[in-house]
Amino acid sequence: MNFLMLPNDVNQESMKGKIMSIEINFAQMSVSEKLRIMELLWDNLCHTESDIPSPQWHESVLRERENSIRDGSDEFVDWDQAKKEMRSKIS
Repeated sequence: MNFLMLPNDVNQESMKGKIMSIEINFAQMSVSEKLRIMELLWDNLCHTESDIPSPQWHESVLRERENSIRDGSDEFVDWDQAKKEMRSKIS
């Protein structure tokens, strides 16, 4: 049985020093309920993005990609074209 423990108050400042949680039993949830939980989590994360540090390796990868675009060794590809290319590689 899979359970997820979540704070029942999305205000992180008010949660400091408190232990409050709810249990979610994934096995008993419908797909639409699971998607709703996921949407709520993403919405909350989007409002607290400054609290989520980006790892150093991520910055390095982004700089390498920017340099590749700038020096012409790489290029942007339309998303539809990228999906076609990926599908052709795996089929």
